[in-house]
Parts: sequence; structure tokens; C-alpha cells
Amino acid sequence: MKFQHNRMARIPLLRTALLALSLLSFFFFLMQLWGFYHDDPFIVLRYARHLLEGKGLVWNPGERVEGYSCFLWLMFISLLGACNLDLVVASRVAGMLFGLLALMLPFVSANRNTILCSLLLATNSCFALWALGGLETLMFTFFVFAGVLLFFQARPIPRNLFCTGILFCLASMTRLEGLMLFSITFLFCFFNNRRDLRAGLRQALFLLAGFLILFAPYFVWRFWYFGYLLPCTYYVKGGAANSIKLLFGARYAAHFVLLYGFPLGMLLLLKDFKRFVRSNLYLISILVCYAAYVVSVGGDHMPGFRFMVPLLPVLYLLVAQAVPHLRFQRPAAARIAVACILCLNFFISYRLIVKTPEEFAAVKQHSYAYKYCTPVPDTAAYYGKYVGLYMKQHWPENALVACNTVGAIPLFSELRCIDMLGLNDYTIARSPVLYKIDIALTELLTAEGRRQIRGRVFGKYSPWQLMPGHGKGDGAYVLSRKPDYIILGPAEGARKPWFKADRELLASPDFLKFYTPKEAAIPVSGDYDAYFPATKNGVLVFTYYERTDREPGVL
Repeated sequence: MKFQHNRMARIPLLRTALLALSLLSFFFFLMQLWGFYHDDPFIVLRYARHLLEGKGLVWNPGERVEGYSCFLWLMFISLLGACNLDLVVASRVAGMLFGLLALMLPFVSANRNTILCSLLLATNSCFALWALGGLETLMFTFFVFAGVLLFFQARPIPRNLFCTGILFCLASMTRLEGLMLFSITFLFCFFNNRRDLRAGLRQALFLLAGFLILFAPYFVWRFWYFGYLLPCTYYVKGGAANSIKLLFGARYAAHFVLLYGFPLGMLLLLKDFKRFVRSNLYLISILVCYAAYVVSVGGDHMPGFRFMVPLLPVLYLLVAQAVPHLRFQRPAAARIAVACILCLNFFISYRLIVKTPEEFAAVKQHSYAYKYCTPVPDTAAYYGKYVGLYMKQHWPENALVACNTVGAIPLFSELRCIDMLGLNDYTIARSPVLYKIDIALTELLTAEGRRQIRGRVFGKYSPWQLMPGHGKGDGAYVLSRKPDYIILGPAEGARKPWFKADRELLASPDFLKFYTPKEAAIPVSGDYDAYFPATKNGVLVFTYYERTDREPGVL
């Protein structure tokens, strides 16, 4: 009896030690990556600023367009902003908060093995990176993890199912991919009791009620407010799959599995693999369906496997479920295996953190930069802040600007902007994108065949145009809006085309007639200038085109 009492007393102490270890690893990676912030969050912050100023959820004052797909995140940031917290700081605080909540969630679970999820999350630098990046990634990750965990481990009673529906509703209001995950959960709930479909239907209805109680009024409101069933981001980044998307997406998923999928190797050591698959089919379905979705949209270009981060807790939950069913006869052997996996996860994560300006420059040369975690701001965010502040100081308050990078530039310039990639413009977002490249399956099997494919693809499209979310553009439409200024290419501008609209503008006689190229030297003195070629000399050269009434001649 005394032995059992001592054992029970050690369990809370062990849980506390493991929680402390998780938090220590998480904060270690936060410190390593502290300077990271992406350009896309500034889009959300622009909406939040306009909302706080009483202008409504608008991109430009008076223009209702849903250029975000993270309503709940936007509202949370706006709430923090209403408390006089700087919006950039608010987005980072919120990211770290939901990161901590996701790490602590396994410790309130009745299943002790779930704690392994927290340890694996904390030793993955991608998870920490997107706690700082400013996007809704970790809010979505937390709600998905909470919903999956409650549905998978709790009893299927009405209260639990209703709460599960609410959690998936909150996930869907944070990112639309939550709808897919809820649909999978609904099907498993309905067919859970195959002998009594009435009972399954009753349980599924409780789940659906929890989901619809918030999502239905939200969806009706947003359709009334914006007039479209889906946001611009869906039309820009979604659409039908094609061979180029699938190739990019398959490479993205393959890199993730090769680097972070090794814990799944524990499944090879199971006593009864078939039985394990049957009992964990829900988790496997979530992983497979979400991974297939990521492949179909072409993956992502942002660092730290952003699209895969919401899958990490579910992946690690599956691994945690495998630990009690390993072939090892002694518990010590299982503990050693888990410890090795944690150390390897930490080592790989640390190795993939860029540590010097030279490493950063080398990483930026590759199209698979998404594998790495960077401790400095996104290039567009860093340059865009300087450019935006310059525009605010030197350009008229009523100027209309057309540009491709619409994060930091519009936020800091506070000018009306045309989003030439369509994320904040329904006309461009709904325009077709046709990638016509013939690719034979046999070509993929040889190095020479792959080289020929690359030659055909990049001979027709620029590398950035092939990135997910960067393929739309309409030069004629942009010119019809008669912007006062046009910024081609990246945040600092360029004279050569980067995107579809750039190509069309440079080929247009009206653009050559009415727009004159100009340059401005912007003094810079930031903490990360050494990482960025355009600011190494203390001056950022900003290239743009200004509309003039005279014919400027040859550009």
C-alpha cells in the first residue's frame, strides 16, 4: 500500500517535470527565432486597424472585400488592439499564447501517453517559428488539436460532442480548412455505431449542433457583408489542381515526411499493426486527408512548413498512441526509444534554423526554403516597412498605389492600394489561371527528364508566378483603375517582371505611355540589415512607376 502511494505521488511530480521540459524547449526555440515575422500578417493588421478606426472590415475605406480567411484571429487581434496594444506585438503575443495552450493541453488529458505530444511539439522549431510569425497558424492548430483530442479520447455523450462541434467551429472560423476536418469528424461520429445508425445519427446531430450554433450566423453575416460565398484567398490559392501544383505539393509533403515524419517509424515496432490502424483510423484519416489537401494546393512557400504545423499535434498523438503497444518487453526500452526520438527531433529542428547572413542568403536561393526556420523578418516585411514609411512621408494622402506585396507596404503607408495578386481584389482573384505545360510521367523518372521539365516551366513562367497564391494577375484591369503609382515585382520594386500582371503591364503601350520609372534612395538602419542584400550598404533603392500626363518615351 505504501509502495502504491509513493508511486501515485511521483506521477504529478513527473508530469510537472515534463511540462517544465516542454516549456523550456519551446522558449529556447522562441529565443533562437525571435526576429521572425512574415509579411502576410500585415494584411490582417490593416483590416484590424480599419475596424478599430470605425471604417469597418475593409481593405481600402469604402471597399468591402474579404482578403483574409482568419476571421477569429482578426477579431482576437482587434480585441488586443482595442486594449491599446500595438497590433504587431498583439499578433506575436497571441501566437505565443496559443502555442502555450497547445503545449499544456496534453497535460489535462486523462491519458498520460498524450504528454508525448507536448514534448514532440516543443522540440519542433516549426511550431515555435509560427508562434512568432504573426499569422493564425497556432490558433488554428490549438482548436484542431483540442477538437481532435476531445472527440478521440472523450466518451461520446451529448455534452462532449456538442463541445467538440464548437471547437471545430472555432477552428473553421480561424481557417477554412477546419470545415474539412469537421466533415471527417462528422462522418466518423455518424458511422461510429454501425449496428445502431439511429444512435450514430443522434450523436452526429449533437456534434453538428455545436458546430452550427456559431458558424451558421457567422456565415450568414459574412455573405451579407461581402456578397461572396468564399474569401478572395480561396479563389487565389484554391481552384482546380493541375500538374504543376501537384508536383510542388508532392515535393513539399515529401520534404516534410523525410525531415519530421521519422517518429512514425515506431509504427513498425507495433505488436498488432492492423488492430492499431483500426483503432486509430480517425487520426490516420485526418492526417491523410489534410496532407492530400496540402499537396493539391501546391504546398506553401513560407518557412517552417507552415501548412504542416496544424498536423503536428495529430501526428504526434498517433505516435503517442503507439507507445503502449510496442513489441518491447521492458518499459525501459520504450522510454529509451521515446527519448531518442525527442533528441533527434530537437537536433533536426535546431539544424534547420538559419544562423548567419551567409546561410540566409544560401537558403533564399532555393525554391525549397520552406524547410528552414529563419530568425529574421520575411524579406517583403523588412523592405516593405521602409518603403511604406517612405510612401507615407513623400506621396500624397489620396494616392492610389498598385503593388504585389501587400503586407507591410499598405499598412505603413496608409494609402489606398490595388492588390495586383488578387488577395484583396475579387476581380483579379476570380480571373482564371491556366498553366499549360505537358509533363510525361516517364520524364519524372530521370534526371535529364526533370531538367527538361524545369526548362519548359521556367521558360514560360517566372519562379514566383509558380508559387502558391502568386499566379493571378490582370494588367489591363490594373491600368483601368488608373493608379498614381505602380510597384512591379517585390516590395522594393523592380523593372523586370516577377508576376503575371508585371508581364502584362510591361507589354502594354498604355503603361509605357503614361508611367515613368523612378528611383528613391531610402536610408536604413535596422537590426537585420546584414541579412538582406538591398540594405547592406545602409541604403535601400526603391524602384517604382509614377503616372504622368506627358509621354515619357522609352522606358
